[in-house]
Amino acid sequence: MPRHLINKLEFELACNDEMLALNLRHNFSATLQEQVTEVIDRVCSKYAGDGVYLRIDKLELDLGSMTPYGFREDFEKVLEYKLEEALRERATVIAFGDKKTQGFYYDTSPLALLQYFLIHGRLPWFAAGEISSTAALMQQVLRDYPQDIRQWLTNGTVPVQVWWRLGWQMPPALQEELIALLPLPGELLAATKAILQSAVLHLPENIKTKASEWVELQNSQLHKLVLINIPLSGKQTQSALVEKIFQQLLATAGEGVSPTIEQQVVAELQIAAAVVSTGQFQGDETAAAGNEAKDLPYEELLEQLPTSDTADAEAEKILVTKAGLVLLSPFIPQLFKILNYWDTEKKEWVSNAARFKALYILHYLATEEVTVPEHALSLEKVICGLPLAAPVPTDVTIEDSEKQEADELLKAVIGHWPMLKNTTIAGLRGSYLLREGLLAWKEEGWQLQVERKTLDVLLDGVPWGYNTLTFPWNKYLIMVEW
Repeated sequence: MPRHLINKLEFELACNDEMLALNLRHNFSATLQEQVTEVIDRVCSKYAGDGVYLRIDKLELDLGSMTPYGFREDFEKVLEYKLEEALRERATVIAFGDKKTQGFYYDTSPLALLQYFLIHGRLPWFAAGEISSTAALMQQVLRDYPQDIRQWLTNGTVPVQVWWRLGWQMPPALQEELIALLPLPGELLAATKAILQSAVLHLPENIKTKASEWVELQNSQLHKLVLINIPLSGKQTQSALVEKIFQQLLATAGEGVSPTIEQQVVAELQIAAAVVSTGQFQGDETAAAGNEAKDLPYEELLEQLPTSDTADAEAEKILVTKAGLVLLSPFIPQLFKILNYWDTEKKEWVSNAARFKALYILHYLATEEVTVPEHALSLEKVICGLPLAAPVPTDVTIEDSEKQEADELLKAVIGHWPMLKNTTIAGLRGSYLLREGLLAWKEEGWQLQVERKTLDVLLDGVPWGYNTLTFPWNKYLIMVEW
């Protein structure tokens, strides 16, 4: 069944009888909410779904006059008729207009969905919850749209974060398939592999076998480094770029063999890199010559990303599923300090790796899971001060000791919330932390609208505030409507 998202639903009723008006005001949501939901779902499903997505910013319906007698039945019939009439008009405009109405039609092809994810780090609103694996999406695109993805990635306008996301998010097998499809990455990979093999040949006979095994272990890391360094291709020669990839490989590799053998392999690679830097690599004429070699660290990448208050992409409302994390806000800075993610004296993240761990530990707090696709980390990015478009690696490891500290935090929350004194951690997660919400950027900061449920009467007993959140690492506020 198609999934329909409604940001806000308002009903205005005028009654001649004061008691009837009070009764409707206090009991409307309890008595008619399910009925309204069923009508909306039934009608909207006729005009959306099967690849058709409609987005309506605002829709006003006049349901006319009704008598108190038989109100429920009349209300449902009139609502269904009026809503279908309005949607039929919208659908007609889309189907028979000269062109697609802006804001109503969306490209739902796998290629379009993948491009959106690679640029924004999340899925479009109509695909949220429908796609669990972006790797599977990439696999489908490489199978069905190989020339389209090739053309897009080679047109020179792809944002930097796309290459980082391809390097961090995609499995090695898909990275290898993608690199084989693209001219420049293919050349870089072939050149680095050739020099790796040449380095092995120069090693003593007694360690060649182990060295070959070491080189084989670096394949996945090499694919990642090639993709991440593509944005630098316009700033330096290909020879310099290959040398840079070598240096990064030496700094990040090193598992699977003894330290002695690794040192010998690294020494040979350094010699090979020196050869490359002399300009013997073929293909320099296609690169931008004369530019100083410059690395592209993660901090520089963040500076190139659109900020929340300037990015058009942030104008939409983003569906999140762990909105209840805001209830933990007073405890989060202390947790990050204990886990050595945040340096309270220097007032900075200990490292990028620590910041990534912060994202994943927030996800663990809400779900008890330590793996998560990047497109499900929007709220965690906002809490940790990252732009929504910032790429995040998938190979982040949360240790048992870190999970234990997170569990202690949840126990502390239950202990400080008198009305939850007999609640388990699983109960806290299921009742409050795993809650849907809508996230949007406003002029003064982020706004989070949280879905309300019956159990929310217990929120009155929360002994701390959660309507306006501030964190020492953020320059903006997070306003919560719950």
